[in-house]
Amino acid sequence: VPLSIEHIKQTVRYDLVTLRLVKLDKSILKSVERLLLPGSVFIYFSSTPLISASTSITKETYTYQIDSQNITKSLTIFKKSS
Repeated sequence: VPLSIEHIKQTVRYDLVTLRLVKLDKSILKSVERLLLPGSVFIYFSSTPLISASTSITKETYTYQIDSQNITKSLTIFKKSS
């Protein structure tokens, strides 16, 4: 059963978190950040131009195109510092 990020226990840590179909905001990013182990990754299936990562997370956004649909999509990878 999928849980909202607010319902995940703070004592649990993850190596990889993915998120799609949700608009990322600073509070969600902060919640994800506290769940990540050092050196782990959070992948957000969209771009995040207005959200700056904290000093403990690096952010890289990539774009790609699906040729059959001629649509450009983005994904953003956040990596927590070791």
